[in-house]
Amino acid sequence: LVKQPQWRAAAERHVFAFIMSHLPRVALEADIYRLSYARTVYAQMGKGILVTAEDRRHDWHAAIHCGHVVLAPYYSPTYFMSDDLKMEPGVAKDTLVSSSSAPGVECHRFDDPARPTRWACSSFAMRRAKGMRRAITTALERLAQHSNATQTLSLQTKRNAKSYANLDDLLRAKATVYQRSTFCLIPPGDSAITTRIFSAVASLCIPVFVVPRSFLPFDE
Repeated sequence: LVKQPQWRAAAERHVFAFIMSHLPRVALEADIYRLSYARTVYAQMGKGILVTAEDRRHDWHAAIHCGHVVLAPYYSPTYFMSDDLKMEPGVAKDTLVSSSSAPGVECHRFDDPARPTRWACSSFAMRRAKGMRRAITTALERLAQHSNATQTLSLQTKRNAKSYANLDDLLRAKATVYQRSTFCLIPPGDSAITTRIFSAVASLCIPVFVVPRSFLPFDE
């Protein structure tokens, strides 16, 4: 691509859908600093418009403001989609609140401009993601004990080879949980944006956030 004359003529007009938009942006900055020009493939990509669900660099606000980074929702499989015309109130939504998460998560953002190459999360919830997830599980258990009229559900998943081998089954189970739930708690992942946000919305489950909503690719 970068050898094409069309690219050389207007590299900044090319659009890339790239899940880790901070990588080409860092590569471009590093090449300019060391070589005064973009040499590597990532640096060449960094010249373009990067479409992503989330940018993890500390200057992501500025990159979005100038149009260099464009936020878009994560893809969710179509079986998360609920047809609200077929859902009978009080029947399909038999669970008040649910949550799904894996226990092993760490902060994978670069929010500290003084240390741009080190993991740093500005949000307390993301800095303490494991504790937040344990707190959500405990809260759901206590809510279930004190509410006989409603059901609560906590779906615990694992990050291992067996889970990833059965990923489709896991996602379908999660879709069933979301579609039965009125509210879906959104715990922090290794960053602010997770696929469960958009999967919950597709399932007509109202997302409840414990991280700042300023990270979202939409205003409302």
